[in-house]
Amino acid sequence: MNIPPFNSTILRGISRDIYNRYKMDGGATLAMVHIKNDQMHIYSCGDSNIILVRKGKAVMLNPKQNYLSMLVNRLAANGEVTKGAYLDKDAKSLVDFMGNSYSRVLRTCSPIRLFDGDYIIVASDGLTDAMTLDKIADYIGNHSVITAEHLKLSVKSSRRPSQDNYTAVVIRMEYDLF
Repeated sequence: MNIPPFNSTILRGISRDIYNRYKMDGGATLAMVHIKNDQMHIYSCGDSNIILVRKGKAVMLNPKQNYLSMLVNRLAANGEVTKGAYLDKDAKSLVDFMGNSYSRVLRTCSPIRLFDGDYIIVASDGLTDAMTLDKIADYIGNHSVITAEHLKLSVKSSRRPSQDNYTAVVIRMEYDLF
């Protein structure tokens, strides 16, 4: 797959431009896929999600760049119990996002092969805050638009008091023989 090798560099430049303009008074998370034929590269910065659903199983493809992830990794590396990390009041705080002066844009080095019937969901963290990956896989239908609508209704019906926004793009891979 021939991809511009500097997508991450371009994205970091955009992040610096946001930083220079807003001086940390503005920013956003980024989740981006680049698909060509049956190959996909992913890029992310922040806590938005890139989820692959294949044969009824949903897998998160990118880690969240928030304080919770840092705490869990640090505790686990020291052989400590990670339960306390989830109770930290700053756990959901972002450690990286578009608008940081030196954002870390996470990316794949090798493409991910996609197959007929795979679904890719690129979504804000409001989706995974409201439901588990297993539950997301249960909402997969035969059409991307219907799947996105079902996910939206499920997020709305979760009625979480601190529910974050929900935005998603649902892509269904479909290969024709002709």
